[in-house]
Amino acid sequence: MRVGSGRIKRVSSRACQGVDRVRDRVVHHAARGLASILRRVRSRLPSTDAECKFDVVTSVGERTTVCVPRETCAFQYRFGDVMLDRCCRLKAPGEALTDPVP
Repeated sequence: MRVGSGRIKRVSSRACQGVDRVRDRVVHHAARGLASILRRVRSRLPSTDAECKFDVVTSVGERTTVCVPRETCAFQYRFGDVMLDRCCRLKAPGEALTDPVP
C-alpha cells in the first residue's frame, strides 16, 4: 500500500509465499541449531550422582566448598557418606538451574 496516493497497491500472493518460505526456513534452521546446542549441553551435564564432584573454590582469601557443576549438583549428605565426594548428588529436577551462581 502506498501512503498518500489514495490507491492500494496489492502485493502478489507469489511474493507473500516467497516471504513465508524464507521465514519458515529461518525458523526451521534456528530450531535445528537450538536442538543441537541442547543435545551438546545435556551430554556434558552429569546424569548420575557419581559424576558430581566436590571442589574447594578460593576467592579473595576465602575458601568455599561446592559440588560441581553447580547447576545440577548439590551437597546432600546421606548416612554412610564417609568422603565429601560422595555427598555431592544431582539436584531434584525442580531445583536444577535455579540457584544463582555467586
